[in-house]
Amino acid sequence: MTENYQPVVIRELLRRRGSASQDELSKSLMLENQVLLAYWKGRLMTWPKKTLTKYKIISYDRKSQQFKLLIDLKNSNQIKELINICDEKIRTSNSPKKIREASKRFKLIEERAKGRCEACGVLARVKPLHLDHIVPKAVAEKKRGIWHGKVPDRHGKMIGVDDIENLQILCETCNTGKRDQGLWHDFRPSEQSLVDAMKGIIQTVNEITKDRSKQRSEILNQLKDCL
Repeated sequence: MTENYQPVVIRELLRRRGSASQDELSKSLMLENQVLLAYWKGRLMTWPKKTLTKYKIISYDRKSQQFKLLIDLKNSNQIKELINICDEKIRTSNSPKKIREASKRFKLIEERAKGRCEACGVLARVKPLHLDHIVPKAVAEKKRGIWHGKVPDRHGKMIGVDDIENLQILCETCNTGKRDQGLWHDFRPSEQSLVDAMKGIIQTVNEITKDRSKQRSEILNQLKDCL
């Protein structure tokens, strides 16, 4: 387990004799990392649930929204030993580096992205928000011989792959869609992206009012009033 999400879930299930609700496990993740419950519900149902159910460590009932630990809970010594293992994994995961990363993520979500996906604008309370590398780490690794462990930012300057300028906030849907295309894209607002967006709006207006010049002029005038 490379992250602390899984041991937090296992530890809470062990403490609750093998069964806990979605809310109970989400609260345990929230308290461990000091972030919002809504955010951790998304995390819980993404990586911990998928990973732990895949390896048949837990099961999840959608109707009752209950998680169950799929191990023998009769051996109290074994339970204590497993809890200690989880505690140690969580302790080592809460390193200064991890804390800095969490602080960076919170700053991006709250200050720059205003709690929204920077691609589609959906709010965090509607969909879980992910911290996305604009130029993925895998791409940076493939080009290590050329980029020497760095990646280009939007201005062509070479920066660290984990630099805040190579990070953006995307909802689960946009982040998955980006990965599926195998490409990288900077969704953050910029002068050029705003110009491109306005060009796209004007093009759409022209297309849908092709035979209605009067209506086209009215819509374009309304757009001018917004500027």
